Amino acid sequence: MIDSNRIVVLFGVDNPPPDNLLQAIFDFTMGFYYAEQRLFDRNAGLNETDNYAENLIHLTQENPVNSDSIFDFFKQRYTNEFNGPDALESLADYQPGARNAIYEKLTIDEPTDAQKVSACLKVIIRLRHNLFHGNKGRAIEIDPQGQSLLIRRAVQYLSEWLTRIPPR
Repeated sequence: MIDSNRIVVLFGVDNPPPDNLLQAIFDFTMGFYYAEQRLFDRNAGLNETDNYAENLIHLTQENPVNSDSIFDFFKQRYTNEFNGPDALESLADYQPGARNAIYEKLTIDEPTDAQKVSACLKVIIRLRHNLFHGNKGRAIEIDPQGQSLLIRRAVQYLSEWLTRIPPR
C-alpha cells in the first residue's frame, strides 16, 4: 500500500494527497499501462475509441457488467451536475475538440453498448492525459475524495476489460 509520508520525505511537501488517492493513481497508472499494451495497441487515441469499443466487445462477446453504471456515472459527472460543464472543460483540458467528442458520446439518446464503451474510454484516456500532462494536479488539491472516486471507477472499468482479455 502507498504511504503519503513517503511523498513528504521524497519531495518535501507539507500536504500530500491522501493515501487512498495515491493508491488510486498508482492503480490507474498500472491499469492504463496494461490497457495500452493489450487493448489499445500501445498508443491510446481519443479518436480511436469507437474502434477500441467494437474490438473489445468482439473479443469478449459481451459488455462488462459495469459499463452502464460507469457510463451513467460519467454522464452525470460531465453533463448533468451543477458543475458538469466546468468538469468537462477541465477533463478536456480546454480543448474544444476533446470536449465536444466526449459530450457528444455521453449525450447520445439510447446509446448502444459500443457507444457507451467508447464514451467511457474517451473519459479514461483524457484522465490519463490529465494525470501526466494536464491539469489533474489542481483538481487533486481541491477535491481529493472526488478525484479518488473518479479514478477508482476508471480503474474498476479497465480491470473489467483486462480480466476478460488474456495477455498477448
